Amino acid sequence: MTAKTVPVDTFDLVIFGGTGDLALRKLLPGLFRRYADGQIPEDSRIIGVARDTLSDDDYRARVSEALAVVVGSEPAFQPRLAPFLQKLGYHALDATKDAGWQGFADELLTHGDRIRVFYLSTSPGLFVDLCNRLKSHGLNSGKARVVIEKP
Repeated sequence: MTAKTVPVDTFDLVIFGGTGDLALRKLLPGLFRRYADGQIPEDSRIIGVARDTLSDDDYRARVSEALAVVVGSEPAFQPRLAPFLQKLGYHALDATKDAGWQGFADELLTHGDRIRVFYLSTSPGLFVDLCNRLKSHGLNSGKARVVIEKP
């Protein structure tokens, strides 16, 4: 018996703490495997957010290095690696400062009212700031979801 793949709508997944250990060792490798299995729509985007100043290409290089450690050279995954990396984007933001938030929101909103998942892989002390900024920039639509990563 084979597992049934349930189709999902196109989405944006924003990972706050996108350069952190959890994102690089667990979240992004797991997402890559889902992508390689055809479970992530082609038009979906995965956006890492952290305070580090990185370009999209710099972020993709970090993720590529992390994936090499986790999935190694598994032949089945190699053809899907480059297309997966192209789905990735990056934004440098500070949860406690206004700088950059409007541009970030504008970019997300240009893709219409799609499903947006905001994954908070940060210190719990930033949860309120992050949620307030999402709200103040109009990113809390009916299709928005917030995932909090803490025990």
